[in-house]
Amino acid sequence: MKKYLFALSSLLLFAHCRTLKLQDYHQESALKEPMPALHMKVHAESFAARFAGEVMEDAVTSGYPWIPSPYEVYTRIGASMQDVFALLGNELSENMTRATGEKHGQARFKLLYYNSSMPGWGWIFPSVMTLNIANLAGMPYTKYRADLELQLEILDANQQVIAQYRAPGSGKATVALYYGYGGNAAYRKANLLALQEAMRGIRAKMEPDIAKLNSDLLAGGPEKK
Repeated sequence: MKKYLFALSSLLLFAHCRTLKLQDYHQESALKEPMPALHMKVHAESFAARFAGEVMEDAVTSGYPWIPSPYEVYTRIGASMQDVFALLGNELSENMTRATGEKHGQARFKLLYYNSSMPGWGWIFPSVMTLNIANLAGMPYTKYRADLELQLEILDANQQVIAQYRAPGSGKATVALYYGYGGNAAYRKANLLALQEAMRGIRAKMEPDIAKLNSDLLAGGPEKK
């Protein structure tokens, strides 16, 4: 029996799961007309309370809830929050604003709702009962699902909110050998997919207003250095 369990453990060790890759943080869904360059700010408290288990508590509780850059806190927050900065930063620079030029305001992201669930929990029991043999044959271990609502505020250089948009998003990821993800990676992948769907919804709502947004941002001028 011990030899059997050792052989099974060896198989599981070498039957690698998928990992998150660079392309998981990018999507091609750009506005038809990009806005001027904007600073990104993420509302740390809303994401920390609902999204990530590991986050720097002093930034959330010190009266400074808006984090302007991932770099100053990057090593002090969990992987899920790092995912937020990476994905939203890419969304802003690649799909919403011009890549170069003076900053004409801010894009502020806030999480209004978040729920994580495990709709594939029923697979756990046959996995245990078969000592993972069924998983070696392709059965998933479980699935993670993320549902959220994301808010984006656009501020001009004078700190005036000129537009606000909200959109829901959901994402699923499978925990499985070969074709699926490991547990933590599946949780993060579901979050990334949910955020990307929410961003597509926000951009769809922005499209009819893009001419006015550009006009208002340019009228406010560039931010003072």
